[in-house]
Formats: sequence, structure tokens, C-alpha cells
Amino acid sequence: MNGPTSSYEEAFDVIVKLKMNYDSREQLFRRMVFNVIAGNIDDHDKNISFLMNQSGEWNLAPAYDVVFSIDPNTIRSQKGQFMTINGKSQDITLKDLLTLGNTYSISRPERIVENIQDIVSHIDSYLRDNGVNDAVINIIQKELNERPL
Repeated sequence: MNGPTSSYEEAFDVIVKLKMNYDSREQLFRRMVFNVIAGNIDDHDKNISFLMNQSGEWNLAPAYDVVFSIDPNTIRSQKGQFMTINGKSQDITLKDLLTLGNTYSISRPERIVENIQDIVSHIDSYLRDNGVNDAVINIIQKELNERPL
């Protein structure tokens, strides 16, 4: 990794400047939390897009390119987020996530984090149901178990 390309704060600031609704802010917060907890470090700014409707209102585009980042040749994942959170690309804590949640007026950010932690805790079932082989599931689960959140 060559370093962060931008920050989540910058993405939130775009949402604010474009006068998007609360749902867009909360959705970006959910994506940020998911990326940290689920190990999607490929969360660069090109994976956040905005759409304008016919009335000229901007909205956050649906999520895309959401993956667990793993190098199949070396069977190891990369460390650190591509986009910074609270000035950090590594060792991101619950406090860092909640700082952004509070800064951008996300309602009950702790509950969102808990919800995503619960979803990710069952990721092996989702992976298995979608045809991912057990060897890869074990690698992913090992990496997720080593993550602090």
C-alpha cells in the first residue's frame, strides 16, 4: 500500500457540502465501520460515488467493490485502511469510529458498530453459503479474529 488516498472526513464533508440527507451520512458511516471491522482495506475514494436525481438532489450511490482484501499468492491480507479515519490508517479504534459518528451527527453510532460487529461475526456462514471454500474462509476468519474491533 502506498498510503491513504483521502480520508473519510473528506467524504463526509462532500455529503455535507452537497446538502445530502441524513441517510447518506449514516450509510457512509455504516460502510466505514463495515470496512474496518470486515477487513476491507481497499476503501479508497474512487469507491464512493454520488448520484444526482432529476430534481437536482444528490444522494450517495449504492456500495460497490466491497471485498475482504487478500493476496491469493501469499495467502495474507494487507494491514491498514486506504482511507484514513480520525487521521489514522492503522490501529483504528472504536473511539476513532465514534469520533466521526459524533462529528457528523450520526444517531446512536455505538449501536451501528454493534450491529456490524454482529453481522461480521457470522461472516463464515455468509461466505460458505456463497461458495467460498473452507481454506479461504479459515484465512479470512483468522485475520478477522486478529482485528481489534
